[in-house]
Amino acid sequence: MFTLPEWLAARLSEAGDRTLVLARPSVLWLMPVALLPFLVAAARRSLVDLPAWQVALQLGARVLLLLALALALAAPSLEAPRRGKTVVVAVDVSASVDDGQLKAFTAVAREVVRLVKAETGDRDDRTRLRLVTYAGRAQAVPLSEETGDIDLSREPGGGLASDHAGALRLAEALLDPDTEGRVVLVSDGAASVAERTDLIAAAEGLRRRGVALHTRTAAPAARGDVLVAGVHLPGELRVGQTFDAAIDVWASGPHTLKLYVEKDGVPNPLSPSVDVTLRGGPQQIKVPVRANAPGPIVIAARLDAAELDAADNRSLDNDRAATVGEVRGRPRVLLVGEGDPSGRWRGRCGPTTCKSTRRRLRRSRRRPRGYNRTTW
Repeated sequence: MFTLPEWLAARLSEAGDRTLVLARPSVLWLMPVALLPFLVAAARRSLVDLPAWQVALQLGARVLLLLALALALAAPSLEAPRRGKTVVVAVDVSASVDDGQLKAFTAVAREVVRLVKAETGDRDDRTRLRLVTYAGRAQAVPLSEETGDIDLSREPGGGLASDHAGALRLAEALLDPDTEGRVVLVSDGAASVAERTDLIAAAEGLRRRGVALHTRTAAPAARGDVLVAGVHLPGELRVGQTFDAAIDVWASGPHTLKLYVEKDGVPNPLSPSVDVTLRGGPQQIKVPVRANAPGPIVIAARLDAAELDAADNRSLDNDRAATVGEVRGRPRVLLVGEGDPSGRWRGRCGPTTCKSTRRRLRRSRRRPRGYNRTTW
């Protein structure tokens, strides 16, 4: 980063930007390290029959040419000075936000509106404010001096989804590139594993681009909670197989609850319910399930938390989870070829091999007269 003289900056930029930034400054090291010794050696060998002043003149011209090429490869550009700030406030309005938190978040949004109205003039150093609300998706709220009081409400049908990463990406898009960017994330902090992973990636992207990220929250009315974090099935399922469905549960404190398990919308025949002693923290319960038919199979788990107080179960929407798997049917093999028209099993295998093959495969015997003979 270099500062240009005023007379040169006035010629290069209409706004008078004086800060010169090199995108690849390491390229400039090529001159003293590699090229300059080569030029000196070449001048001493190839220009020996010329006067000394001509040798020095040609060497200087070559050095200046290579310096210009190195400077061009370094990709110089003028950096405009930062003019003011742009602050984007992203407010969480998902179903996990309780009434008290929503009231506190609404107060933050109204403060943003008040500050927008207080801005006077179109100064370059003013603070520009933007507002974003999000749940399952993020959206920008238009603000102006005529904007009235804002009443935030939960997104209808959004459920517990909180797209924190989407809100940060939208907030970054609303930043003025010529100003200092700041993002304030106002949330209750609730998120799934995937949402937390996306949030970390989005926050790291803001950090790399020099955008400051701040967080604000409000204390929830109920801190306790029990939930079904997920249901997991084996990677390969076959008809007639009995397998264990792994159910991840979480509790903020010790409780004893009943866990109901459904298969394809009906109670699981092998184990319709299980009494679970929750110790507090993450826990995994395994329930036996049998795959009776090929095709998709849906396993759902639900914690019966009706006996818990509201302070011990913050949300009822996360007490249930489900997953779907694919059950593979038994393979069927159709043998078509010439041979005995009676349809007997013929092949180049011993008695033991054929016997084991017959046990593993359900064969459909058909006479070969209905098929054309194919020669490979």
